[in-house]
Amino acid sequence: ELNYYPKTIEFLLNIAAAVDKGNLAYQYVSNGSLPNDERKTFFDKRIVLYDLVFETLVKVDELASSNNMSNTNPSLVSNDINVIRDESYKIALSCDDELFHYHMYDWLVSENNEEKLLTLDTKYILPYLNEKAKDSLKISSMLWVYHSRKSNFYRAAEILYTLAISDFDIKLHERIEFLARANGFCNSDCPPSQKQDMVHLAGTIRELFDITGVQDDTLSLVLTDGRLDGETKKELVKQLDGKILSVSDLFNDYAVPLGYHEISLSIFKISDFRDQEEIMAKWEELFESLK
Repeated sequence: ELNYYPKTIEFLLNIAAAVDKGNLAYQYVSNGSLPNDERKTFFDKRIVLYDLVFETLVKVDELASSNNMSNTNPSLVSNDINVIRDESYKIALSCDDELFHYHMYDWLVSENNEEKLLTLDTKYILPYLNEKAKDSLKISSMLWVYHSRKSNFYRAAEILYTLAISDFDIKLHERIEFLARANGFCNSDCPPSQKQDMVHLAGTIRELFDITGVQDDTLSLVLTDGRLDGETKKELVKQLDGKILSVSDLFNDYAVPLGYHEISLSIFKISDFRDQEEIMAKWEELFESLK
């Protein structure tokens, strides 16, 4: 109430350290956060205090925002509150408490405030993103943005490629977009030590681009195929509009059974298939279907 936000945050963080001098809360998390672990008590105490820090940051943000917009608060001028807000964040971010930082980043993600998270500059940001990205599409997407802003284009491209072939629930057009972005990063500057890896990754991405193009064409044909009943079409769309399939699966499970001869010919092209007799037979089937 006295606009003493920086010291409020410092006080709360000092209390958090004092109630758990043995860092038992950190041990609790490291050992899997088991519900019956007695150290959970210390973790819960810390979390209550951390949440009060976040409440304080929200209040100082709101105060700075309202002052900058209207300057109606007689006790503070805009410059003063901006300085107080910056000092508040400086104290919070300079705290050498990994548990606090991870909980703060979780809070920012839960508030859909990823942009603020990516502007923070602490030693805990990258380890947090790397750890959480394994199980979160949202944080994986933040990780490649983080690397791109640091001009680490090879790593950004690598993450995007991994996302494109991942088991996350991602539509085909989004996977194609990931590959397009990754390909763009592969055309960016990189340290000489990464050049060979970048060239290899670019080649892999181009090959995958060819496959996704065929898969996308197959999906479009299925969507407009009047021969298919509703349930069959729904199931085929579900299979095609997701993970990137192999060339052999596209050929054996979709192109041939559904009579998509142009898809078969596209597959012959991207897979460098050279059996002339088989190729000519497929052309004949295409002409017959057009007749």
